[in-house]
Amino acid sequence: MSSETTIKQKDNEKEEKSSETQKELSPSVDLSTINPVRLEQEIRNLQDEVRTLNSQMSELVKERDTFRDKRNELNKKTAELSARISELRSKRDESNEEIQKLKEMRQILTEEINVLEEKIKKLKEELGNFPLQDKQHRQRVRYLQRQIKDLERRLETTPNLKREVEKQIIDQIDKYSEELTILTKGEEKARELRNLISKVRHFRRQRDEVWKQQSELVSSSQQRHERIQELIKERDEIRKEADHYHQLFVDRSTKIRELRQQLTMLRTELRQKIQISKQIRHKRAQQREKERRVRQQEHLDHQLEALETKLKSKGHKKLDLNELRVLLSSGKDLSELR
Repeated sequence: MSSETTIKQKDNEKEEKSSETQKELSPSVDLSTINPVRLEQEIRNLQDEVRTLNSQMSELVKERDTFRDKRNELNKKTAELSARISELRSKRDESNEEIQKLKEMRQILTEEINVLEEKIKKLKEELGNFPLQDKQHRQRVRYLQRQIKDLERRLETTPNLKREVEKQIIDQIDKYSEELTILTKGEEKARELRNLISKVRHFRRQRDEVWKQQSELVSSSQQRHERIQELIKERDEIRKEADHYHQLFVDRSTKIRELRQQLTMLRTELRQKIQISKQIRHKRAQQREKERRVRQQEHLDHQLEALETKLKSKGHKKLDLNELRVLLSSGKDLSELR
C-alpha cells in the first residue's frame, strides 16, 4: 500500500468524524457568510443581556415574593377581622332577640297593669269615700261585733224578758247587723282594692326592671353595632391594601413571565450562535489539520525522493535509522525505490 493511499484513508476517517460532529452541533449553515469576529461580539452581547435580564429577574422575584407575603399577611388580618365581626354580629343578634322578648314581656305587663287599673277605678267608684285603711272604721266594726254578741247573749240568758224589751233588742241587733254588713262588704272591697293596688305596684316594679334590662341590652347592642361598623371599615381598608399588594404581585408575576420568555428566546439565540461559533472553530481546525497533513505529505514525499535518489546511486545502499523510519511511514517496499 502506498503512503499516499494510507494518508488518504486517515484523512477520510477524520473527515467522517468531523462531519458527524458538525451535524451534532447545528443544522447546515453557510459559514462562509458569517464574520467570526462579529459573531463572537454578538455572543458576548447576548451573554451580557442574559446576565442583565437574570439580574432583573432576581429583583422582580424578590419584589413579587415581598408583595405576596405582605398580601398574605393582610389577608390573614382581614380573615381575623371577619371572624371577629361575625362573632360580634352573632352576639348582637342574640341581644336583639332578647330585647324583643323583653319588649313583649313589658307589653304584657303594661296590658296587665291597664286591666288592674281599670278594676281599681271601678272599685274606687263603688267605694266612694269609704276609707281603705282607717282606725276608727276598724274600731267601729269591732264595736258593732261586740254589741251584737252582747245583745244576742242577753236574749239567750235573760229570762222573762218583756216583749217590748225583746223587740227593742232584736231591732237593735238588726240595726247593728245591717251597719256591720255594709262595713264588712266595704272592707272586702277595700281589701280587694288594696290587693289590686299592690299587684299594680308589683307589676310596675317588674316592668321597670324589664325596662332596665332592655335599656342595658339596647346600649350593649348599639355598642356592638358601632364596633362592628368600625371593624368593617378597618377590614375594608386592609382588604383594599391587600388588593393593592395583590395587584403588585400580579404585575411582577406578569413581568417575570415576560422576562422568562425573553430569556428563553435569548438563550435559544445564544445557543445557536455558540453552536455556529463551534462549527466555525471546528471548520478552522479541520482546515489547519488538512494543511498540516498536506505539509506532512509534501515533506514525506521529499524525503522519499531523496531516499530513492540515494538508493539508485552507486555506493549508497545502506540506510540509516531515520531513513528507515521514512520508509516505514511511507508504506513502500525498499525494492520499489531501487
